Parts: sequence; C-alpha cells; structure tokens
Amino acid sequence: MRETGTLTRSSDAPSSHFAIEAYDKRGKRRADWERVLAAVTRYPGRSSKQLASITGMDRHMIARRLPDIEYDGKAHSDGTATDGGKAWYTGSGGSAGEQLELCFKENKP
Repeated sequence: MRETGTLTRSSDAPSSHFAIEAYDKRGKRRADWERVLAAVTRYPGRSSKQLASITGMDRHMIARRLPDIEYDGKAHSDGTATDGGKAWYTGSGGSAGEQLELCFKENKP
C-alpha cells in the first residue's frame, strides 16, 4: 500500500497530514482498501459511483482508494462504465473483454 506521505501534498494544510496519519494508524485505510478491492473483484467494470450504489460504501471513499489500489497493481481502470465513469477491474491490465471473460469463467458451475 502507498506510503502515507504520498497521499497528501506539501501544500495541504497540516490538518490533512494529521488526518491521513490517524486514518492509517487506526487501520481504517487498509480496511477500506480491502473492502474496495473486494467490491471491484465482485463487480468488475463498474465506476466508483456504481460500486457505492451496489455496496452502500461512501462514493468518495471508494474514489480515493481506487487510485491506491491501482498504484499497488491490484486493479486498473479500462474504458468507461455504463454511467460514464471510469470502469474498474482487478489485476494490473488486460482488456475489459478479457476481464469479463475471466469473470464468467469463475462464476460457471
């Protein structure tokens, strides 16, 4: 997971730096990261807005964690979701069609 220092800019207020450190120390960032990755895995090709609607998680929290997950090579955006937002998939690459095919293969009895 990304270092805490890369999540804020040097121009951000000190309170932003304190907030992300506290978020990290409580383990909340890691827990949110895992929940968002699980949602992308279960619902590939969806935008942060769609994932929020499906899962009940906060859209803005999802939108903040997706770049972290992408930075770690666990997910990537590829194309556009049906609502016009970025479509997210697990893994570090591959076309949307390849990801969808994998999804169907995994869900077959």
